[in-house]
Amino acid sequence: MNQRRTLAASVSGMLLSVAARAATFVEPFTGGSNAGEWIYGTGNEIIESEGGNPGAYLHDPLVDTFAPQPRTTRGVSSPFVGDYRTAGVTAIGIDLITHSVDFSAEGRPLSILLISDNDTPIDFSDDWAAYFIGPVNIPLPGQGWLSYHFVIPSQETSLPAGWGTIPFGENSPPSPDWNDVITDVNQLSFFYGDPTFFFIFQQWNVGLDNPSITTLDGFTPPGVGDDTCQTTNADTGIPCSTNADCTSPAVCGLKSRYITIDPPATFDIPITIQVEIVSMPQFPSRVGEIWWAGPEVSIPNPPNAPLRGAQLLCEPTPSNAQVWTDGYIHLYGTAIVPGSAYNVRVCVANGANCSTPLLVGTGKWGDVVRAFGGGAQPNFTDIFEIVAKFTNSPSAPDMPRVDLVGPGNPGQPSLVNQVASFADISADVAAFSGSPYPHTVPACPD
Repeated sequence: MNQRRTLAASVSGMLLSVAARAATFVEPFTGGSNAGEWIYGTGNEIIESEGGNPGAYLHDPLVDTFAPQPRTTRGVSSPFVGDYRTAGVTAIGIDLITHSVDFSAEGRPLSILLISDNDTPIDFSDDWAAYFIGPVNIPLPGQGWLSYHFVIPSQETSLPAGWGTIPFGENSPPSPDWNDVITDVNQLSFFYGDPTFFFIFQQWNVGLDNPSITTLDGFTPPGVGDDTCQTTNADTGIPCSTNADCTSPAVCGLKSRYITIDPPATFDIPITIQVEIVSMPQFPSRVGEIWWAGPEVSIPNPPNAPLRGAQLLCEPTPSNAQVWTDGYIHLYGTAIVPGSAYNVRVCVANGANCSTPLLVGTGKWGDVVRAFGGGAQPNFTDIFEIVAKFTNSPSAPDMPRVDLVGPGNPGQPSLVNQVASFADISADVAAFSGSPYPHTVPACPD
C-alpha cells in the first residue's frame, strides 16, 4: 500500500475487517480493465500501464473544467451501482493524483455523489444526487497519490447526518427521498470540492486508481453467552459455554426464560438480531418461526448494576435495527420458553445478509441455580434463590435467571417483566411440584 494513504482510511479498513466478513471489489485498471467504465467525461482518458498506485491507472491529461468529476458511465452495469441497501454497502474508496493544474487546487475537499436518474434514464432534467463532503482535500500537484474512504450508511432509512441532496435539472424532485437513491444508485461520482459551489475553469492533468466498493458478506455470528457460571448457590455473572470456562467449583447453567448473546462489532452498521426456533418440545408447531430483537432496554438487577436486554418482536423494522455496543444482551419474550433451542443470527437492518447461526438453548423449567437438569430439579435451592433476589440480596442470581413469569394466566402467553416477585416464587414452587410450564407461545406472523 502506498505510504501516502490516509491514516483514516487505514484505520477504517482495519475496523471493517474485524467487525464483519466483508467483500471489497477494487478496479485496478490492470490489463485495460475498467469495471463501471470510469471517466472524467472528456474523452481524453487513457489507461496507463504504470504510474498508478501501484501499476496501471486511469489518466486524463486534459480536463478543462471548474471541478473534475471522476465517475462511472451511466447505463453501465457494475459493482459500483445498483441497490446499495440490499447489497449491504458499507464503504467506497478511491485513489487520486493531481499532476498539474493551471492555478490552484487548494482548499477543495473531495465529495462523493450517489446519483439517481429518477427512473428516467434518458431524461437528465430530473436527475439528482445525495452527496457527502469528505474531511480530506483533493491532492495538490506534487503530493502524489492520496487515498480516500467514505462510509456509506446504506441501511439508514432517512437522509443520514452530514449528507445533503442536490438537483441537476428543472424537473428534479423537490423533496428527494434517500431511500430512492440508496436502493437504486444509477451513477457513482466524485467531485473536487463542495458540489454546491462553483469554481473558476482550469485545465487539470489528473488520474484515478483503485475505485473500490465494500459490501457485507454476512456478519460474524454472535458470541456465546447463553449460560453463566454458577457457584453452589449464586450466579457469578460470567458467561460460559462449557464447564471448562468456569473456575471450580462453578459450573455452567442455562436459564429458563432468557437467552444471552454477545453481538459482534459491526463497524457502526445498524443490525437486527434474528432468533429462529429450532426445537420446542412443548410447542412443536412453533418450530421454524422467526423472531427479531427489539430496541435495547435496561433490565433492573437490584441491588447490582442494571443489565442490557431486548424483547423479541415479530418483524425487523428500522426502529429495532441498531448499532449494538460491546457486552452481553439478554433476549426475552413470549417465545423464549424452557427446554427449547434457538438459532441466533445477526443481519443487516432489512433482515438480509445474515450471519451463520449460533445455537443457544434454555434450561429446565424452574431450574435457577446448580445443580442443573435431572429429575431432582428444580429443588428448594432454586426457590430460595428467587426469594433472595426478591429481598435484593447482593449474592442472589442475576435477574434473567430468576425472572420466570410476568402477567398472563395459565394457558396464555407470559412475558417476563424483569421483577423478582411472588409470582416467580409461586411458579418455581409449581415447577418443583412437577407442573409443566403453564403458558403458551403465540404464533409470530410472517
